[in-house]
Amino acid sequence: MPRSRDGKHTFCVYGSSSVNTPQPYLDVARKLGNLLADGGHTCVNGAGRAGCMGALNDGVTERCGRVRGVIHEMWIVDASEHPQVKDLRVVGGQGLQERKRMLMEGADCIVALPGGLGTWDELWEMVCLKGIGLCDVPICVLDVEDFYAGFKVQTKRAQADRLLYADMDKLLHFESDPAKAIEWCVSQLGAPGRDHKPNRRLERTTSGVNPPTTTSWSNSDRFMWACSVIACSGALTLAMTALRR
Repeated sequence: MPRSRDGKHTFCVYGSSSVNTPQPYLDVARKLGNLLADGGHTCVNGAGRAGCMGALNDGVTERCGRVRGVIHEMWIVDASEHPQVKDLRVVGGQGLQERKRMLMEGADCIVALPGGLGTWDELWEMVCLKGIGLCDVPICVLDVEDFYAGFKVQTKRAQADRLLYADMDKLLHFESDPAKAIEWCVSQLGAPGRDHKPNRRLERTTSGVNPPTTTSWSNSDRFMWACSVIACSGALTLAMTALRR
């Protein structure tokens, strides 16, 4: 069921931060920001001032919408943050896991705009978690001017070669229009069966980390548990490597 009873939701949006982002991508990002603000939704993103992120934040703030930015401290020194994003969360760490966790904290759905390696990393990590039952948020990709055409081809090939555990159509949805992307996400939030329990096969892991024992997981619970599994697995690998020396 939707997290919000009044039809207002929290959208986590991924997108480029490059100053060289083509204008058509910027136009769609800005339009998405306008629509999220007009709909009373909250937009969470990487707080950038350039690229699709910058245009998105321009679109939200020029309509007096709600935006929450999550940025790594290493980009603060470069003044990469958008000046109009007042709710700014600064995170540290040697990697980007904490930033990605906070981007998803409280999010009801995900929309991905055109972007580079960082956008792809964020997008595919969440698709992977959804595929193994650790996340059930709707994920929509805004395929502006066929930017993600290659992704479609690759996923269809993987599906045809039976390399995937889940149907990609159930994990990832594509739209070319921002209004339709929002409409699809909201429709999925009210779809029957969304509040499913996590996959039973994931209740015990080789890392020794057990999932929360609460009767209902939030999306952030699932994401935080997955991050702890990854961290513990990495620590175990390092310890075993040290013992072999």
